[in-house]
Amino acid sequence: MRDTSPQRPLVDVGLLAAITVLVVGQMYVVIPLFTSMGAEFGHAAADLVIASTAFGIPYAFAGLIAGPLADAWGAKKVIVLSLATTALTTFAVAFAQGYWTLAILRGLQGVTAGFLSAPSFAYIARDLDEDIRSFATTAIMAAAMSSAVIMQLFGQYVENVFGWHFAFAIVAPLIIVAMLATRRSLRGGDESSQPRIRDAIFALPVLLKRPRLICLYATAFTLLGGFVAVLAGVELYGPEDLRSNPAKLLLLRAAALPVMVAVPFIALRLSNVATTIRIIAGLGLAAIALILSAIGGAGFAALSIGLALCVAGVLIAAPAVVQSVGQAVPESSGAAISLYTFAIFIGASLGPQLSVLLTPFGITGLLWGVAAIFVGGAALGAWGSR
Repeated sequence: MRDTSPQRPLVDVGLLAAITVLVVGQMYVVIPLFTSMGAEFGHAAADLVIASTAFGIPYAFAGLIAGPLADAWGAKKVIVLSLATTALTTFAVAFAQGYWTLAILRGLQGVTAGFLSAPSFAYIARDLDEDIRSFATTAIMAAAMSSAVIMQLFGQYVENVFGWHFAFAIVAPLIIVAMLATRRSLRGGDESSQPRIRDAIFALPVLLKRPRLICLYATAFTLLGGFVAVLAGVELYGPEDLRSNPAKLLLLRAAALPVMVAVPFIALRLSNVATTIRIIAGLGLAAIALILSAIGGAGFAALSIGLALCVAGVLIAAPAVVQSVGQAVPESSGAAISLYTFAIFIGASLGPQLSVLLTPFGITGLLWGVAAIFVGGAALGAWGSR
């Protein structure tokens, strides 16, 4: 019999958020390790960017399969499988002995980790009560965004004390503990209504024929893509006093953490607001925040406030996009949401390329450009969620 106590869903949401920080954070934990990895493998630190790319792209594509598997097997089973295999691949990365071995192992780690996000959103859409779904979705998105800061801090500290290998060796057993907690806590779902794997996978191309879903996926593409583009641009060609000061850069990234904690609770109040309004308001807030940062001269204070408000806007819009996607095709919500997570993480992967493309326009040009992208995402999302 299912546990319907009010504490149970909150435990599930907290568990999924913690798992998201650990697993999605593997995309970012290597960033402070580039120099020490390069020194060990005889490569320049810039060459170790492959350790990030090799993880991110397989992660996004694995999500395309994860969603249909969640439809066919149930979200809980896929999440447990992802955690069990990710613990193994994470531990293997700790023992990488060469540059290309590291790249291959990071690719495998990206594949196993990529089976987490879509089933997590599918679990929220199908197995949690409707009145908590907006809070849960916002919490997972906030965890994914905060992992970029939290896991970089973790990697930097562990590398300084123990060496880069331990940044992975310590996380692997934590993922095992998370897997055991997941098996015990999450609900199993209704297996009688689950389609065959073949039918679930074949649902993907059918979904891509729906114009409104395409618009929602385009909106999802802008969510993390714009945020990551701004962070990358600040590091590449932001104000000189900021780029040359690692402590200030860290404070800039961390400035949004309080917002990431607070907005999921605000989402509880917004859950009854129409999804179209939340998408427009959220991405509109993100766009206005970046414009004000550009007008304010893109200094430390202006960027800190602007990025915090930008994160708030993204976290308001994201659950509304997920909700619209799930409501559009409830019979194939796992497959539909897998395309959503694919769009999000491909956007995150291409964000740095966008910042490079806008280099000639400087940091203010980047802020205006990303603001325009958010406005476009709001328009597409409004049409797709009607």
